[in-house]
Amino acid sequence: MSIKYTLSALFLLSALNCGAFYGGRDSVSLKQSLFNAVDQLSLTKLEHKFSKTQEQVTHVMLKSLKKFRRSEEQLLKKLKAKDSIAANRKLSNLAEKYTRISGQIRSPENYLSNNVSSGYIARLDSLRSLLDFRQAGLPESESVGRLQAIEDVKKQMNLLQVQMNAANTVKKFVAEQQALWKEELSRFGLAKEMMRFKKQVYYYQQEINEYKQLLSNPDKLAQKALSIASTLPAYKAFMAENSQLAQLFRIPGSSPAAGAGVPGLQTQSQVQQQLQQQLSGAGINSFQQLQEQAGGMLNDMKDKLNAWGDGDGELPMPDFKPNQQKTKRLLKRIEFDINLQSQRSSNILPSTTDIGLQAGYKLNDKSVIGIGLAYKLGWGKDLSNIKITHEGLGLRSFADVKLKKSIWITAAFEYNYQQSFISVEQLKELTAWQKSAMLGISKKYRIGNAGRQGKLQLLWDFLSYSQVPRTPAIKFRLGYQL
Repeated sequence: MSIKYTLSALFLLSALNCGAFYGGRDSVSLKQSLFNAVDQLSLTKLEHKFSKTQEQVTHVMLKSLKKFRRSEEQLLKKLKAKDSIAANRKLSNLAEKYTRISGQIRSPENYLSNNVSSGYIARLDSLRSLLDFRQAGLPESESVGRLQAIEDVKKQMNLLQVQMNAANTVKKFVAEQQALWKEELSRFGLAKEMMRFKKQVYYYQQEINEYKQLLSNPDKLAQKALSIASTLPAYKAFMAENSQLAQLFRIPGSSPAAGAGVPGLQTQSQVQQQLQQQLSGAGINSFQQLQEQAGGMLNDMKDKLNAWGDGDGELPMPDFKPNQQKTKRLLKRIEFDINLQSQRSSNILPSTTDIGLQAGYKLNDKSVIGIGLAYKLGWGKDLSNIKITHEGLGLRSFADVKLKKSIWITAAFEYNYQQSFISVEQLKELTAWQKSAMLGISKKYRIGNAGRQGKLQLLWDFLSYSQVPRTPAIKFRLGYQL
């Protein structure tokens, strides 16, 4: 059985575990709590979020299609020099293919009736069903504005779903183009050009998966409403009849007309029969046993499915080392941290602590560049003479390159004002600023279960010997990611 239908069956089992059955009386207070939670949602904010995400996904697809087309045109030029007949054959229908797909992306409203397809997103389906459920429970006296606001959000969600389906269409299209090129390019020794095209395909899929994961993580208010809804039998029964999942599979307890099936997809009974045949040899004689033995594995499989995409074919396995940062949004590639460096008092300088704030940009998985600002806080000469003073300021730049595992090579260049000051005017004296050029190692480590990152740095300032007053050549800094 293909991975597509196996994963579909796992989703079906997930729905069974959710208890989507009729029966039981809902607590009036519980239902009212759900309605209150839904009413607390900012529908305008939700509509803006889905609209913005749709625009971003549309931009990614059009930008990627432009890159794919440019790459194919470059490949055609190289192929034409070796086999003009083959090149002309490919060129004849290339423009038509890209024009057709671009039109679908630019006009998602024309495809609203086809919004149920392989691009299923569980959280989006749950939230849409939640709004439908609340809309069905609104009294006739409810303001027209509230009803229209819900309709506007649902329409925007449907448009977003259409674009996510279009993203899958683009993925399949470029996979087909890649397969068409493979034979020609290998025959004429153009493997390098083919690798460039494959990288573009891979990064496109990764970028779309980023948006799928974003949609799978609702905000706190939406999460609260969904949490209450999961305990309400009436909502489960409603979802069993009206959700997108119900349109693909008839969930137990729903009416016979619900989820009658989509042409081309296996029915629930067919999936059960095939799974029963394949799993009976492993000593599993019923779906109840399968659920008991699967346990936490089901959630793991759903997480992996969300990470992979829609699971409707062979999963892409890149034959190159991908840059996992390439498709992340700007803020996801920036890391902020604070670091401390203390210095004992000397005959000239008091005890001080350098407090540094830094922002690093991840070029790729193994290199980070950044800038920072440091403030030197003075404590006084000893415990009997504690006095808070401003002892200096620093401007920092740095680059980290991964050496092995958690060990990084660090290079830094800094300008430091090493004198006490009481006003900003004093800092304008440029001759008082000293240069520091440092090289050393950093150790990055995880702190606790929160996944926060700590950093230990040992740096050698090889310009310190020429500084007046002279500062320590060896610097030890303790950092923490914000």
